Amino acid sequence: MSYARAYAYVQIMGRKSGSMLPMAGASVTPRDPGTVNLYTGALYLNPDDSVPAIPPFTAGPGGGLSLWSDEPVRLDLNISSVGFVTQTITTDLALSPDSFASKTHEHQRSDGGDWHFSNNTTAGDPGTGNMRTDTGNTIAPTQLRMSRTTDNGFEMPLTNSVQPDDLIYVQDKNDSTLWTRFKIITKTNFTSYEVFDVTVMETSGTSINNNQTAAVVFTMVGTP
Repeated sequence: MSYARAYAYVQIMGRKSGSMLPMAGASVTPRDPGTVNLYTGALYLNPDDSVPAIPPFTAGPGGGLSLWSDEPVRLDLNISSVGFVTQTITTDLALSPDSFASKTHEHQRSDGGDWHFSNNTTAGDPGTGNMRTDTGNTIAPTQLRMSRTTDNGFEMPLTNSVQPDDLIYVQDKNDSTLWTRFKIITKTNFTSYEVFDVTVMETSGTSINNNQTAAVVFTMVGTP
């Protein structure tokens, strides 16, 4: 039996050796927003759990963490992992169709690379190593257009594997305060590029600037 619970999925990223990487196995402690006080409300790691989980929680192998609660709530998540700077992410657990989901994301896989962000909104091939959006920014697009080759000349990771409901995290490579997390609605494959129709899940509210390098992470949710 599934319960109608508030839900949030958090993709945890951190900088290590000059690159943005998923923080696999990170320790995650929920706190009351704006404080160091441990959040004492019930949180669950699966939608059907009857017994609340005991923090700290552990991020999955792709750096992801799914949380459910009995009612909508805002949390500060204090995140730590060896080799990474300790950070805090604020997230909202909200009621949505995903609140009824039965998949638990325990088989996530992540991969990523760097793309050159262009604010050119022209449809079609963005050019080798480039990514564009339909709005010319990274905070409110409904479509991402990405070269199948990264800025470093590597074939696009997970090109043939990412599917609707999988996640894309886009961040300025040199500024961790500029980021957006997307859910894939549909994708269309072309010879030299991919088009992702997306919805914005969370954003810092400020776009990556034109001609900046974007660190992009793809997370396949619930992949065996």
